[in-house]
Amino acid sequence: IARSVIPQDVSNHMSLFYAYHNPMAKAVVDSASNFAKESHTEALVLNTVSTLAAGSFNTLKQSKADSSESEQLCVFVL
Repeated sequence: IARSVIPQDVSNHMSLFYAYHNPMAKAVVDSASNFAKESHTEALVLNTVSTLAAGSFNTLKQSKADSSESEQLCVFVL
């Protein structure tokens, strides 16, 4: 469990990316949430989104993107 706990400073940086940037982002999040609830796949959706966000965040933080397109994709995912 200790390996999966995110340090406080990292979680503070990540929280900046989870705010709704615009009404369209809010609509997408709300639609995905409703779909997950209705199809009883909440845990699967949460794990998938968490994995995508963590991978994108770490790729950007560690400067491991191999191209500007990869960086843009990571930013888009976040």
